[in-house]
Amino acid sequence: MHVSTSSIAKAITDAQAHAQAGRLDEARRLLRDVIMQSPEHVDALSGLAYLTMRRGHDIDAFTEAARWFDRALAAQSARPGISGTQERIGLLRDAAFTHQHAGNLIQSRTLLVELLTLAPTPENLLALAMGHIALQELDAAQSLLERAIRAQPNAWELHYNKGRLLGMRGRYDDEIAAYRHALRLAPNAVPVHVNLGVALRDLHRFDDAMQAFKRAAQLDPSSAAARTNRAQTNLMRGEFEHGWREYEWRWREGPPTRPAFADDRNQWDGKAALAGKTILLFAEQGFGDTMQFARLALDVAHRKPARIVMRVQAALASLFLQSPRFADAGIEILSDDAPVPLFDVQAALMSLPHLLNLRVQTIPAPIPYLSVPAASAAGLSTKITAPTTTHRKRIGLVWRGNPHHVNDANRSTTLAQWEAMLRATHTGIEWTALHDRVPDVEQPLLQRLHEADVLRDVRPALTSFADTAREIAELDLVISVDSAVAHLAGAMGKPVWVVLPFTPDYRWLLDRADTPWYPQARLFRQTHRGEWVPVFEEIERALAS
Repeated sequence: MHVSTSSIAKAITDAQAHAQAGRLDEARRLLRDVIMQSPEHVDALSGLAYLTMRRGHDIDAFTEAARWFDRALAAQSARPGISGTQERIGLLRDAAFTHQHAGNLIQSRTLLVELLTLAPTPENLLALAMGHIALQELDAAQSLLERAIRAQPNAWELHYNKGRLLGMRGRYDDEIAAYRHALRLAPNAVPVHVNLGVALRDLHRFDDAMQAFKRAAQLDPSSAAARTNRAQTNLMRGEFEHGWREYEWRWREGPPTRPAFADDRNQWDGKAALAGKTILLFAEQGFGDTMQFARLALDVAHRKPARIVMRVQAALASLFLQSPRFADAGIEILSDDAPVPLFDVQAALMSLPHLLNLRVQTIPAPIPYLSVPAASAAGLSTKITAPTTTHRKRIGLVWRGNPHHVNDANRSTTLAQWEAMLRATHTGIEWTALHDRVPDVEQPLLQRLHEADVLRDVRPALTSFADTAREIAELDLVISVDSAVAHLAGAMGKPVWVVLPFTPDYRWLLDRADTPWYPQARLFRQTHRGEWVPVFEEIERALAS
């Protein structure tokens, strides 16, 4: 359809009508035709941005929408007299939001700075503060929040976000005080009750935390955040019956995460007979989660389905395909980039503890259930360099986890924090870094330690989890923070020491040095929040003994 200059206004109006009626493809087609005729048409460019955001909340949609917003802003800037209008202000706010969700944090902050210049409102002060927080620029964020609170002292949202910021700065008592101030202003603010509960849980005030989550759920029975946080607290305390049941609320928290092929109609309930049926089990979260909970597929296999397919992340498929325990149980491994076969019922791997009525005392530990053949037996070239000596113990080290994990700042360490121990022990231990990549800031130190024969850097050899498993097989011990490699070593039956923060992930439970998930593992826990030095000292004593 050709759009003449005289009918552009009508095309925009028609596109808006199509969008309001849910006919997004037709609206998009009209707007694209407008842009073909008038490439700098602000309403058409911004309209395509908003339509793209309606397509979904995945990063690809946000990235495409951000590009349309950028074009709209550039076109708008070329129009005289537009710089301070409400139209410009609204576009800046939405563009900044979109860039933030696309991962373009610096660009988002730049747009928010312009927004605040045009409209220095408490709302925009908060928006820019959140932009600084996303970039870990906490001083700037706190200054903006304090300005906003001075301008609007009775806005509970400002005190709530001040609490979140104070928690990031390690000022935990002040964090809780800010939440309580917010609740005095808005006693029914569900997000504040939830975050208060999390803050109390992180201080091991578990009963108080549970009361906060309970109040949030009373105020809003549909609050997935209240339910999942209560579930994780129950699980951390070993209260599996309530914990696993409420953990099913995770599907309703945040953007949709359940695959399109899985819905309530074909959900296995854990009770229905599987004879003659095909069941599809699927991974849903991180690599470590998949490796930990895949053991439960072996229990499902005991139900004698006609066919059992386990869908895992593509990065793990080779590892699972090479692990005979699953093939021996008749479990087919499917990469998540392959087409989904026909099936009768499905279940997420992390729903199996609920469906199988798992309890702490009944956690199955069929160790090892992950294994790979040696490089020579697998017909692969040996990429791992041989140990430099034969008399030293061989220990693998993982000092940080996935930097994108929501709790990474709490659970990860730095290589510099381990350096003294590595140098003090390397004459009796051959240390190997089990990282396929490290942050740029740590590469010079890793290179120095490698050249000094203190810590082997085998990154070129670790191109897959199967490669990492082959390296682990040659070691005497793995020491790791809470990471996928810790689960890999545990599932392989390798002795593994797991280094945990004061408030660990729920799976590691509390107040114990062992774990029923991996009987050969030993846990080293912080006894005070954020203090790693005593943990390193305990590890060094354990190594010496």
